[in-house]
Amino acid sequence: GKAKAKLRRRPRRRNASNRRFGTKEMRPRNVGYDGFPRDMAEEPPEASTRTSEEGDACGRLEEPLLDRTEVGEVHVETPNLKQGFAMLYVARFLSAWGERMWEFGIALLLYQLRPQTLLLPSVFGLVDSATISVFGSVVGSWMDKVSVWNCFLSSVAFQNAMVLLSGGLIFILLQMSHNLSHLMFVLLTSLAILCGAGSSLGSVGSKICLEKKLARALTRSDSRALTKLNAGLRRIDLSCKIIAPGVAGLLLTHGGPKICVLFIVTWNVAMWFPEILCIHCLLKKEEYSYVVDECKPRAHHTHSNSGHFESYME
Repeated sequence: GKAKAKLRRRPRRRNASNRRFGTKEMRPRNVGYDGFPRDMAEEPPEASTRTSEEGDACGRLEEPLLDRTEVGEVHVETPNLKQGFAMLYVARFLSAWGERMWEFGIALLLYQLRPQTLLLPSVFGLVDSATISVFGSVVGSWMDKVSVWNCFLSSVAFQNAMVLLSGGLIFILLQMSHNLSHLMFVLLTSLAILCGAGSSLGSVGSKICLEKKLARALTRSDSRALTKLNAGLRRIDLSCKIIAPGVAGLLLTHGGPKICVLFIVTWNVAMWFPEILCIHCLLKKEEYSYVVDECKPRAHHTHSNSGHFESYME
């Protein structure tokens, strides 16, 4: 009788959903989880040891809820995704190796034309940086309007064509520098520098297609898979940045400038077909058909590809 009188005198709760005393804080000390009086010495049962009837009586779930962060981090990687990663890795290696050799070799080849001064390598560095800064946003806006296949194909073709023209002009200057007039020498050197800067612009476009558009489309913006893919692509790029200049330096030291320029130009032109073939196979595979849909150009973009050119300058 006394316990029931105490129950009648207990204060009313503001929240109607807590009237069944689902939590320890909202329950009087002399009332059990089932809403009936209990002994004061009795310890309340733990939430993890309650039965399904007790959970239903309390209006609570039988099992504790999972943390949202744990649910968000659940990741199931499909085995076929590894094939797509391998294709991007091979394409990136073929492109990065020739790109890094050319970046290092063209400055040394221009120095071989006039060993008395560093004017030509300095002018090339200035023109190269200015070209990327001026035309980078234009190329980024163009990439937003075309498909990823046309974008990659055009970027790689433009890059290799500029390398071929610049390397051919430098080879002619090395072969006939003493027989050319000063005006013709300046003209051919200027064209070689402009073509070399154009090749850098094309390499930036192909790099954005691989590391930004294709990588995100292949992983469907999955954070864990995208991080793994970007780490592999960056590892390949940095490895080529370290090793390829050493190979170009060895060719220049032991083979001479003509052998060096011929090897670099031949590598870039010859590796064009395997590089295109890797991306073509990736886009044509049935299990990767969603990549083309993910990379389709849209009418309105909230984020332009022109902003990705900042990562190239790192």
